[in-house]
Amino acid sequence: MRKALVLVCVAVVCAGCGTTREAQFGLIGSTGVGRNIQVPSVANVPVTAGESKGWTLLFLVPLSSRPTLQKAADDAMKKGGGNLIVDAEVESFFMDLILASQVGLRVKGKVVNVPK
Repeated sequence: MRKALVLVCVAVVCAGCGTTREAQFGLIGSTGVGRNIQVPSVANVPVTAGESKGWTLLFLVPLSSRPTLQKAADDAMKKGGGNLIVDAEVESFFMDLILASQVGLRVKGKVVNVPK
């Protein structure tokens, strides 16, 4: 029982997580959104978040593809039902466990739909 308690304590100490704000963009759009667009009012549009995650084993062996900004933005636009993210904020996050770790990118912003 004591060995299990020590193991749990070590696991809690070795595990870590964190989030870092990486960047802020006025607009992030999908392909097909033109340069001369009229952005609709976003006063009552809720903030939507999209994520792209990846896992590694022993900090070296990738278990999934690397997270990308494109995947995170596409996820946010899919969840929000639009093709343009206004006032976008990009965060990176990580979670380290004993043998595996997860890294990812999160894009948060107001998703709107503009004509192509």
